[in-house]
Amino acid sequence: MIPILLIEDQVELCQILKDTLSLYGFDVSYAHNGDDGYKKFTSLEPRIVIIDIMMPGSDGFSAVKRIRADNKEVPI
Repeated sequence: MIPILLIEDQVELCQILKDTLSLYGFDVSYAHNGDDGYKKFTSLEPRIVIIDIMMPGSDGFSAVKRIRADNKEVPI
């Protein structure tokens, strides 16, 4: 299974995406804001990141900047 990190603040949408991607064999972990998403990224080392731009706290752009500082190769 390919590990994916989903960073999305809307809980319902996050669950729909997680359920759908899981049907296709992806192992989906999720976070509901940019700060938690970055923490999960560093601990889980996913192969793909799907991220929302507008979130409370640290937005998607800020989280992508932090992720790119650590890893320039993971698809976002």
